[in-house]
Amino acid sequence: MRGYSEHAQEVIKQPGHLAWNIYDERCERPALGFHDYREITKLGSIKRAETIEELAAVTDHPVEALKRPWRM
Repeated sequence: MRGYSEHAQEVIKQPGHLAWNIYDERCERPALGFHDYREITKLGSIKRAETIEELAAVTDHPVEALKRPWRM
């Protein structure tokens, strides 16, 4: 996990300056130690999905795109 400051350059490159960080509960545990993360969670900025189909709906991405292997 990287902080939001480290993501700034990648986000600026995205159309509409929008990017999603997708991670599971295992990765969320360390983030819960940060006050900022807990606050944005309270504000509803953290979206949750139990399935790839739900994730596609939440992020407005095609299911097929979310099933593709991740590459950097």
